[in-house]
Amino acid sequence: MAGRSVLWSGVSALFTDDRGRVLLEDVAYRRVCLLPGGAIDCGEAPSLAVAREVREELGLTRRFSRPLAVDWVPPDAPGYPQGFPGETIYVFDGETLAENDLARIHVPEREVTGVRWVEPALLPQYMAPGNARRALAACGWCT
Repeated sequence: MAGRSVLWSGVSALFTDDRGRVLLEDVAYRRVCLLPGGAIDCGEAPSLAVAREVREELGLTRRFSRPLAVDWVPPDAPGYPQGFPGETIYVFDGETLAENDLARIHVPEREVTGVRWVEPALLPQYMAPGNARRALAACGWCT
């Protein structure tokens, strides 16, 4: 077991609206936007982690079963802390949010400071390069 690698695991949810725009979060701890999501807890299934994160960050209770993308962030990726071991990130299909879903979005008082809808072609203007690439791949866009 000692020879097994250690890495982080994360999840994101890709939500769209009826116009095909992508839901992004404005967060207090970064200058760029993120897809809703976060870390997978020890022993937690990715599909349960993304449901938990979406509930915590947006106040929406949903089930996730369809991953759209899986990506690897290497240990030497820019913007990560020293000692970062690398990360596998799963992007799940949050599907199209209906008007009643949009009305139920409630962001917590800390961490998430707001949400916005962004056209897929504009994601690189709002997100860090690796995050934009991953979101576009999940949307089915090639960059």
